[in-house]
Amino acid sequence: MANLSAVFSEKERTNWLKAWLAVDIAKAGIEQFVENEAITLQASIYKIVWSSSQAPAACIGCHTANLLKCPTKNVCNKWGSQSTCNSMHDSALKQPRPCPANVCNKVHDEIVKRHRFNNPSWKNTTAQQWATNPWQVGKAYLPPDGYAGKTTVQDTDFNGIISFMMNCKHFYNRLSFLISPGNHNSPCLLTKARDIGKTVRHSSHCKVTDPDLQVIFTTLACLLSDPTCLAHDVAAKEAVRKLAELERDTLKITTEEMIRLLEAAQDTLKTVENIAYKSLSEMQMHLEQCKKDLNAHLDKCKQELDEHTAKCNIAEKKDLNAHTDKCKQELDEHTAKCNIAEKKDLNVHTDKCKQELDEHTAKCNIAEKKDLNVHTDKCKQELDEHTAKCNIAEKKDLNAHTDKCKHELDEHTAKCNIAEKKDLNAHSDKCKHELDEHTAKCNIAEKKDLNAHTDKCKLELDEHTAQCTHAIDEHVSKTVKSTYGQSCKELIERTKKLYSDTLSRVTISPLNDFIQEKVGDVYLSPKIVQMSQDRGTFKKTDSQVTQYKDVLFTDDTVNPRIFLQGEAGSGKTTFLAKMALDWCGEPHVCSASDNSSIFFSDVDVLQGFLFVFHITLRNSAKQFDVYTLIKEQIIYSIYSQEDREKAYILLNEIMKREQCLVLLDGLDEWTAPGDHHDIPTLVVDHSKCVMLFSTRPWKLAVSKIMLSDIYTSVQLEGINKPFELSRILLSRLVDKDDLKIKYSAFKNYIAKQKLYNLLLSPMMLSAIVCSYAEGTELKGSKCEIYILLLESLFKKPNSEMCTFEQPPFRCFTGTQYIQPNMESLNRLAELAFHLLFVNARENSLVFTDTELRKFKLNEREQKEFALKSGILSSARNTSSLRSASSFSFIHLSMQEFLAAYHIARNTHLVDGVISVYLKRHNDAYREISQVFIFLCGLDVSSVDSLSSMMEQHHVMSNFNYDVWLRNYWFQDTILTGLREAVANGHNDIRLRLSRFSFDNGNFIDLHRIWTNNASNVLSLEVDIFDFEYQNDESPSHITLDISLCRKLQKLRLQGDGILLKDFADVASLELPVWIVLNSSDPSQYTDPSPLLPSIEYIVLRCVTCSYTSLCSLLSSLLTLDHKVKCVLDNCKITSCVGGAVCKLCKTDPRVEIKTENKQIAVPLGDKSLLEALNGLNITSLSLEYHCKAFRDNHKESLTQTIELKIQLDELNIKVKHSIPLSPDQWKTLHGLKIRSLSLTWDALKHTESLSQSLASLTRLEMLCITVYYAEPGMWEALHGLDIKSLSLSLGWGYIYGYDAFELKYAESLKQSLLSLKQLETLSCSVDLESPGLWEALHGLSIKSLTLSLRCARRFSFKLINTTSLKQSLLSLKQLETLSISVDEDILEHLDIPVLWEALHGLSIKSLSLSVNGLPRGCLVKHAESLSQSLSSLIQLDTLSIIISIEDSPGLCEALHGLDIKSLSLSLSGWSDCFILKYAESLNQLMSSLTQLDTLSISVDEDTPVLWEALHGLSIKSLSLNLIDSTRGFWVEHAESLSQLLLSLTQLDTLSIIAKEDCPGLWDYLNGLNIKRLSLSGAKRGLRVWHAESLSQSLSSLTQLETLTLYVHKYIALQVPRSLKYLNIFSKALLLSDIRDLVDTLAACSHAIEINLEFGCASSVDPPKRIPLQEYIPIQQELVSRKNVVVKRFQLYETEYNSTMPVLYIGGVDDPAHRDLSMKHDAYERFDKIMKIYEWSRISIGLQINPESFL
Repeated sequence: MANLSAVFSEKERTNWLKAWLAVDIAKAGIEQFVENEAITLQASIYKIVWSSSQAPAACIGCHTANLLKCPTKNVCNKWGSQSTCNSMHDSALKQPRPCPANVCNKVHDEIVKRHRFNNPSWKNTTAQQWATNPWQVGKAYLPPDGYAGKTTVQDTDFNGIISFMMNCKHFYNRLSFLISPGNHNSPCLLTKARDIGKTVRHSSHCKVTDPDLQVIFTTLACLLSDPTCLAHDVAAKEAVRKLAELERDTLKITTEEMIRLLEAAQDTLKTVENIAYKSLSEMQMHLEQCKKDLNAHLDKCKQELDEHTAKCNIAEKKDLNAHTDKCKQELDEHTAKCNIAEKKDLNVHTDKCKQELDEHTAKCNIAEKKDLNVHTDKCKQELDEHTAKCNIAEKKDLNAHTDKCKHELDEHTAKCNIAEKKDLNAHSDKCKHELDEHTAKCNIAEKKDLNAHTDKCKLELDEHTAQCTHAIDEHVSKTVKSTYGQSCKELIERTKKLYSDTLSRVTISPLNDFIQEKVGDVYLSPKIVQMSQDRGTFKKTDSQVTQYKDVLFTDDTVNPRIFLQGEAGSGKTTFLAKMALDWCGEPHVCSASDNSSIFFSDVDVLQGFLFVFHITLRNSAKQFDVYTLIKEQIIYSIYSQEDREKAYILLNEIMKREQCLVLLDGLDEWTAPGDHHDIPTLVVDHSKCVMLFSTRPWKLAVSKIMLSDIYTSVQLEGINKPFELSRILLSRLVDKDDLKIKYSAFKNYIAKQKLYNLLLSPMMLSAIVCSYAEGTELKGSKCEIYILLLESLFKKPNSEMCTFEQPPFRCFTGTQYIQPNMESLNRLAELAFHLLFVNARENSLVFTDTELRKFKLNEREQKEFALKSGILSSARNTSSLRSASSFSFIHLSMQEFLAAYHIARNTHLVDGVISVYLKRHNDAYREISQVFIFLCGLDVSSVDSLSSMMEQHHVMSNFNYDVWLRNYWFQDTILTGLREAVANGHNDIRLRLSRFSFDNGNFIDLHRIWTNNASNVLSLEVDIFDFEYQNDESPSHITLDISLCRKLQKLRLQGDGILLKDFADVASLELPVWIVLNSSDPSQYTDPSPLLPSIEYIVLRCVTCSYTSLCSLLSSLLTLDHKVKCVLDNCKITSCVGGAVCKLCKTDPRVEIKTENKQIAVPLGDKSLLEALNGLNITSLSLEYHCKAFRDNHKESLTQTIELKIQLDELNIKVKHSIPLSPDQWKTLHGLKIRSLSLTWDALKHTESLSQSLASLTRLEMLCITVYYAEPGMWEALHGLDIKSLSLSLGWGYIYGYDAFELKYAESLKQSLLSLKQLETLSCSVDLESPGLWEALHGLSIKSLTLSLRCARRFSFKLINTTSLKQSLLSLKQLETLSISVDEDILEHLDIPVLWEALHGLSIKSLSLSVNGLPRGCLVKHAESLSQSLSSLIQLDTLSIIISIEDSPGLCEALHGLDIKSLSLSLSGWSDCFILKYAESLNQLMSSLTQLDTLSISVDEDTPVLWEALHGLSIKSLSLNLIDSTRGFWVEHAESLSQLLLSLTQLDTLSIIAKEDCPGLWDYLNGLNIKRLSLSGAKRGLRVWHAESLSQSLSSLTQLETLTLYVHKYIALQVPRSLKYLNIFSKALLLSDIRDLVDTLAACSHAIEINLEFGCASSVDPPKRIPLQEYIPIQQELVSRKNVVVKRFQLYETEYNSTMPVLYIGGVDDPAHRDLSMKHDAYERFDKIMKIYEWSRISIGLQINPESFL
């Protein structure tokens, strides 16, 4: 805070600044009053004006000048009838005229009537705003000049406001005194106030005496306290208070306010001489001035001597030498005397000043040491004043001494002048010369001595001042430290006193608030367990926390943020209160009989914190700054108003310096401000402080609190020793003699009623114990307990008793005090519901009289009842200007119970208000969990609907938090609701749940919910180990029939107590949990749909699985058309032999099975698993790496298994290289009916056996062999096969360091290939340095050949037998398609046209030349050879080539004149200058391709030469792809491109692939006659920056039928009327975008089919996701539209949560409609990027009919 006294050292100037501030305060105090009166004045005037009009109207067209005659005194400057007024009436529009509406002239007259002198200030006011701005009317009463631009009261200065009050008669009745200016009467308060303002603002000396200042305060305070109106004005009263504080110097002024005050006074301050220089600076400046005066005097002496010497020149030169010597001698002596005298006097005076200053400083130091702590400020002030006096005294002495020296020097000089005049005439020339030299020497000497002396004095004075300053600073530092320590001590004492008053006692009976005990006397340490991070969240551990150190520290390092979790009523608030009291050192008398006293006994850990601040968060909604919370809840309570500002400063210093512990109670009851603050935070300067939050668990589950912000978390699970605490409470409630008997009976009562779990909650325990002590026994229901609490609370204000004849709900039975107070109960319940479900979240817990008034609870009786009963508590608002109170319910759980009661009485609210509430925010369904539980106990008629809504919101919630934690929390809520319902006799309750997680503790209760939800289950987890039933009446096992789970996606079974069985299992093990895969014979089903049709993921771990159920499971999975992953881990496979169960095998290690559409991939480790595949309808079987099935002991099982696969169409075998083979193992393939076989081995051994097996595969069409080594006889195994396709991959061993690249036994391969009479397709991936390969290909009848050529020995390649390669290719007479992929390392060293010569004369129709290792491009050398080869391909129809143009200058000539229909060119490295160089060749090339129909070009950049080369082609399809994805499709030559496209008169299809558009890009689309257009991004979608230009171009495409867009973000476009099909792929799309799109297309004249694929997000950069559930309403909306047919509406969760769609909503999923997008090139790029992003997405297929069809 700033201080006025720090501005000026002179008191009268400080008084002037106070007066200035007093005027500002007074102005602020009357501003609102004056503004209100101006409004009243305006309304009064217009009321009179309109009362005389038939049709009241307001005119805003008249200027003020129009209403004034010309000339008007003091307004116009017209002095005669012929002169012109250039002041007011200076234009034609401002000439005098009557108001057209006859309003403004009447207002003018009324303003004049109300003016004290009938002379308003017309220059100030604007008539055009009289009707709209009341202050424009008020400005007519202000002084005549300077206020024209002031538009509000706040803009007007104090003088103007006071003038308004003085000059307007309206104020005659608003003030108690007679308004008079003071000419003939004594001045009134307004006149005095106006004069004060003028005096202060226009003071020439900026000083105000104490008496004058007192008059100013008195006058302004009297004016602001005028009894008629101002005395009742809030702002005026506040101003009076501030004036009083300013007068007493207690008004706190912020630095910002001080700056504004000084800026406002700046003009006046500029006119005042600056007198605030420091004393030392003044002395230094004075010494410098003395030096200047001395030098000036010496100069004057020299001048006078010079003048005298000139006169002497005229005189005679008598005795010049003698006189000169004499003068010189006398002058030297005199100068020496002067110097000595001056120096001596100055030194003496300086020493004297220094000595006096030292003595005074010593005296000051001695004086300051007296009563230092009490009088520090006073001593400092006196020292400053005395130092100033010393400086002034020194300055006076030094000035006097200097004047004396100056005077003596003047006298001496005069004497010298007289002496010098004698006999100077004779010797003037010589004397002048010598005297000048001597005078110069004297001046130099004098100046040096004087400067040296001055510098020495200055240095000594500086040193002395520095010593004094240092002493003062040390003293102040010690004083500050002492003051800080004393202030901290005082704050600690006050804080402990506050805690002792507010936290030390606790109500032990919820039934009677008057039964209170000290916390330490009844407190028993709670059970707290440590939480640990697991899979991105915190989970409970078995480690119990018993000391404060375990909560606050981790490995001796303090945790900055700690979260104490616990359910409602678990004792969180009491634990934090106990921590605060332990810090205070409150005595703790433990009543426990065991060793509980050792729990949390390390109070020294708490007392290690200098401060512990206890904050209740529910009382500070939307306040996130912890410093402010402490100010409002603690500092405000322990300091008076006058001391709070100092306390705030002290608090800030403490939080900066000290390590403090801040206990923040009730994070779940705190409302965030709505920005990025999800928890209260500390500023950086307060980072030493430790924050401990208490909260319900759901808050952490939904809040966006990073794990890095949660340094540790502990869970409070209730009472550690519930019976011990029960005994302690009973000891306070019953007689000591009866305690033992009562306690024993109480324990029996708890066991009989099964209430032990309720005892874990302190709140429930106290209710149960206290009710038992009063003779009431409970049945284990929460509702029953809260009714008991209500019963006890209601009897306090109204002791009338009456029971219910027909209780509204079962738990009301037997109550006596509720029935007479039903009206109050219902109003309170309605209030509780309204606050929770209708009010804003920040006002749901703490509310005001406004809410009470809504429900008639503000009436005296009702309000007193609520407060006296204790259901509501009241507190006075500390920050309110007016006296007001806030209210809250006694506990959030009581508010929730009352809200549930209101819902039970009004069940329609579930589908109404609550349904709307659940849509407010994602975690709304979590917040009402306690209300839901209470509702289950009251009335179950609406619970089904509510649980269904909560379930839907839970399923659709899209948080990036742990899925398991969210599911477990929601399931626990549903389970608690079930138990509450059963406890209240509602056994027929139906609750909704789709994600089940069974364990040993919840199986029995959760199974009851399962029975009604099996058909809707999405995920099932069963985790059962060593399960035991709770009583003997339980069944031997519990069954879960998962055949009913048609929507089940995830199944996870874990535990040795689980049996997976099938209907065919006759004998079963005695295991507690049976998971039935199929409860009846599938052959008897009328429904042909498979079991578990939606399943995606299965994990079976440590379970027992029957052989028949495993077979049934695999059989079912093979019928599904999507991918399924099944993991078997350490499972026991059993079989039934002779009615007894025996173990077949154990899946150890882990087995992973993948299936999709009759295809299965499985690594088999046991023959029993092979047998499980028998009889399955498998079309594709993959036996993958680590397969042990080819070992000798398994070969029979494998053989039988594969032979039984009569439907098997494809078999893939990948065997680990370490597994040895035997000759008989190939027999497993013998006689299979497969069409495709893939073998991957190191080397194919035992080839004779392999040959026999392959020969037996009579239906085999496709064979793929991958080997690392070639073996003798390997190719003979292929001999005579009837296959149509063969793929050979040899020599991959170089990846692993093997030297196995050569193709051996080429002759054998040749013979085998020639024997393959049905072979059509051959693919070879081999080493090019394989001389026998080309000979092996010779004469084959294949139609398609793919060669992937590699260089085995890099950089040593040498091609041989090229003639053989060429002859082999020529011999392939049936060859139609040839694809050559060449490793780039070969091209680096290929110096002969081998490849091109080999192509010569082939009869192929399609040729593809590519290179491995893009994006370098294929280095096409020897272009002439290539030209000859391509020209010879007379049957060539399609050519695809990747070219690096800089290495192939002859490319255009090579392609010239080809008769191809389709050409694909990837022009890597084409630069504009290069294309320009070969422009003519390019033009000739394109014009020569007369048969070209389809052209695809990938380019680096836009060039007009390229576009001109394509001009006029007869192609029907054109695709332009930008290779360089780092830049957009920047068309610098749009006109050239536009002309190109217009010239393509046959063009039907156009596709553009780019990163982004550019200005003018879309202009080239204008007027095209294309039918199909695709605009897409190369990877992440096309960025469209010029959507309007694109819309205009699309509208011009009158023939367009199909439009495909893959855009970065959705854009709204105007589509052409001819459009029939629209495909849009986007990473972000809003609901409003879908509606707008549908509305736009509905305006078309014909039906349009839409295919939408988009991510659930509103923004991509930065990513802003939208929860899936927010898109559900649009589906319902679309279905409801009569002109819209929903063909597909699918929602896909992220990969994080699920791998497949979770919902299929809407009409028929039309496959044809879906294929429109799935096979589209743009969609494939979109689908790929969405999998990378892992965003939720939606697929929508619509047919939109025109609205005119309806």
